[in-house]
Amino acid sequence: MMSQANEMTLRFPADARNEGFARMVICAFCLELHPTVSELSDVKTAVSEAVTNAIVHAYPEKTGDVVMRAYLSGEKGELTVEVEDSGRGIENVEQAMEPFFTTGPEQERSGMGFAVMRSFMDALEVASTPGKGTLVRMRKKFGQDA
Repeated sequence: MMSQANEMTLRFPADARNEGFARMVICAFCLELHPTVSELSDVKTAVSEAVTNAIVHAYPEKTGDVVMRAYLSGEKGELTVEVEDSGRGIENVEQAMEPFFTTGPEQERSGMGFAVMRSFMDALEVASTPGKGTLVRMRKKFGQDA
């Protein structure tokens, strides 16, 4: 028997120490859908990339918060995760989503964050307004592993 819908919101400072915390919280939250180890790994990797992007890129000169929201649809066996910041935003989302594009080559950034998110989740949407922030929305359907 699948569970009904559930949701949660987590707000934390944009600090690298909180990336691991966000990964563990999202894993614990989606346990009611009985994910496989592989599915949990996929979700952890995608959330790690989204949170790291927000921490590294949103607030280069000041501090701010990252908000992670998650929604479970027990009937669909689906997780939706949103990672949002109110930082500097992305000038060109389409360009930023291209593999290997990075605004921080001097920081040895690979430019693969969005590509990794896309490869580990079933859907990825990015909305951003320069000077106002970025919202990354990802979906994962559980029970698809063969």
